[in-house]
Amino acid sequence: LWEKSGLEPYADVKNVHYAVLAPKDLAEDVRAFFRDVSAAYEECSMGRHSPMPFDSVSLIGNSVPNDSNEYENGTDCVTLAEERMIQQYHLSATGLAAKLTAVSKDARSGDSLGPNFVIYVVSPFLRQRRCAIAALLQAVTPLMTCVSSSVVQVPSSSSIPSVLVS
Repeated sequence: LWEKSGLEPYADVKNVHYAVLAPKDLAEDVRAFFRDVSAAYEECSMGRHSPMPFDSVSLIGNSVPNDSNEYENGTDCVTLAEERMIQQYHLSATGLAAKLTAVSKDARSGDSLGPNFVIYVVSPFLRQRRCAIAALLQAVTPLMTCVSSSVVQVPSSSSIPSVLVS
């Protein structure tokens, strides 16, 4: 595929471990989707795309019903059901951040996992629920704590961006 199109990956082969935060009611679909993503990643000779060594798919409640209309604090931005789901994502993100920090430290000490990981967050909200999606993104910010220790500074004279996240 790459050869026929005259395209190739920009960087060398990079093995990646992943973790997923997703609603419980999408469990089978999420697992099937990421099996397909892993197969495609490897088929394109980009490296291995494999789940973290711990339970890499964190399942969080069920998706919020579309007819839920009780709003938090009297506003019309985030419903109570959405707020509960967002809190569950926050708790899962905090736990996942602790696990990833430990894995990242092990990788720097010479463990075979390597420091490259991707965190996928599957939103339980419809696209139109912008306030809920924004709150969800804020709820998963604990995941950034484990990434900040993996940021590598590149000399400014280089032609590549000044900060790379591995």
